[in-house]
Amino acid sequence: MVLVPSLDDNFGFIFPQSLRSQDFQQVLEAQLPQEMHPADHGKPVSLSWEGGGYKTGDAFSKSEYASLRAPEVNVVIVGHNQMMSEYCLAPEFQPKPNNNAVLEKLFILELPKQHDASQVAIMRELREKCHKVMDAPSMESSRRELAVQDVASCTTPFPVAHYLNLVDKPSLQETNCVNNGRASAFPIMPEFESEFQ
Repeated sequence: MVLVPSLDDNFGFIFPQSLRSQDFQQVLEAQLPQEMHPADHGKPVSLSWEGGGYKTGDAFSKSEYASLRAPEVNVVIVGHNQMMSEYCLAPEFQPKPNNNAVLEKLFILELPKQHDASQVAIMRELREKCHKVMDAPSMESSRRELAVQDVASCTTPFPVAHYLNLVDKPSLQETNCVNNGRASAFPIMPEFESEFQ
């Protein structure tokens, strides 16, 4: 509701200027539940205002998405792996992704034509689990053998390294933490690799 009008002024007929500010926040607070939990994911959601509205629609398959050949907008949402499991991997919520992994969540936004009377935008969501675009080191491998050199700059208000059971490495470049931060530690999945080259 906020992003789409900022991308193209032609969508202003659905999202009036007044709904791009505090008024839209009031619409949300008046019509949506105060809390929404992962168990509510997939339940219908709808909002309406004078001259327009928004609702969730039917789920779709990856093949339907691929057949559309519609313009794409990439949006990044950052969260913990618990959030990724809850909103991307239902109903089993497995395998739980590593923190810093990247999953692809697909949506289709159906916009009405300017002459349609309803002026309702419909957001549809991928029926299948999210695809993993890029993996990341596991928490176990990231924390294993944290070295003195990894926390050398952590000296205020006290030197952290003195109070932790840390290994000592010849140089910072040889620590497990640094090695897990290299590009090679975040492999892009083959089906997406061509898109990033």
